[in-house]
Amino acid sequence: LYLVMLAVFVAWIGVIFVWLLPIVLENPDTIDPMLTLIAGLGVGGISQFFILVLKDGWQFYFRKKPQGEQPSE
Repeated sequence: LYLVMLAVFVAWIGVIFVWLLPIVLENPDTIDPMLTLIAGLGVGGISQFFILVLKDGWQFYFRKKPQGEQPSE
């Protein structure tokens, strides 16, 4: 699951660079500032969510388990 989330996050960053960046660089004068603000907050929010999930997943996957722990029956 962790690798799937990592792949989705990398794909998300790729979509931003392939789709959004050329639009901004093509003609920056025609971009509405309010729309840019809303889009930036959306991209930032989604990216922050992925970073949080990946960080927590990484910590859960590599958590330290107590040495003498036995499974309960």
